[in-house]
Amino acid sequence: MFFAGILAGMEIVIHYGLRAPTEVLSDRAQLQLRQALVLRLRVLVPAFFLPTALSGIAVAVLEGVAAGLWLRCVALLAMLVWSVIRVIGTVPINMAMLTWELGAPPADWKAQVVRCRAVP
Repeated sequence: MFFAGILAGMEIVIHYGLRAPTEVLSDRAQLQLRQALVLRLRVLVPAFFLPTALSGIAVAVLEGVAAGLWLRCVALLAMLVWSVIRVIGTVPINMAMLTWELGAPPADWKAQVVRCRAVP
């Protein structure tokens, strides 16, 4: 539960706490902030996701068909869906963003970021 709570907290802060304030920055400052976040989150997210997924699988297996089986299955399905959405929508743009030059990003970089946000 601890690791899942941390993951949920990261998602909430990134999507509801940082998204709007980031967009009022200049293009250079916005890209610099986004790149710094990606560099840190590409370490932090897996560090919390792996224990969350592994402990969820372990609990589901160890508890077997005991009461609450459907809740454990729904939780694992939610983790799977979240993972797929992140891999399809977020990871490609984040990896591309790390290669962008701050002074000369792609002309459509804002459209790429918006398109990425539309996936989840």
